[in-house]
Amino acid sequence: MTQFMQEVLTFRSKEKPSFSLQYILAKPSDLQEGEKLPLVVALHGAGERGTNIEDIKVMGVPKYLDKGMPIRAIVLAPQLASRDIIWNTVIHEVMELIRLIRDGEAAVDPMNVCVTGMSMGGYATWELAMSYTSEFAAIAPVCGGGTPWRAWRLAELPVRTYHGDADDTVPLSETLHMVDAIKEAGGNPECILLHGVGHNCWDWSYEHTDLLQWLVSHGK
Repeated sequence: MTQFMQEVLTFRSKEKPSFSLQYILAKPSDLQEGEKLPLVVALHGAGERGTNIEDIKVMGVPKYLDKGMPIRAIVLAPQLASRDIIWNTVIHEVMELIRLIRDGEAAVDPMNVCVTGMSMGGYATWELAMSYTSEFAAIAPVCGGGTPWRAWRLAELPVRTYHGDADDTVPLSETLHMVDAIKEAGGNPECILLHGVGHNCWDWSYEHTDLLQWLVSHGK
């Protein structure tokens, strides 16, 4: 298991100066000089919005930063401050932050930037990938959805998605529509259905599957 040193930093958009957010930047505690690692972008759900950065450690990838994770990577975990905002409305500013870390951190492998997120963050994972397809090596949206008419853009991108078939918050159809549209465009997305699982399918997905190992294995 990789143990992490974590910094809490503030990002202010140059393109939209009124927009700022806190984020955790986590690196392996034993990071070696000259080492190049995947960058994993982790996007939280709607319930973790706020000004206490510790709130994003309740679930999803940031939950495991204090415990250690089975991958060696750099993790970028931003937090939306306002409950009036969702990720999809600031997707370009989020991409600005991702590029800042990708290009500014010497240890990041720029050819291995990947994204995962759950619920609201799952929607944003789809949206980021469709808007900036060539910038990512792989994505793993968890119980999210997107705009299937644009999903053809993901035909060449490694995609693995997870969803509980008893989810009464984000219908399973949200994921299935995206998966079907990618397949129709010639892609080969993986869709992992968790039978009898409701909206919280992320605990099982991140803890008991190889989601993270799969995600970082796709350097371009």
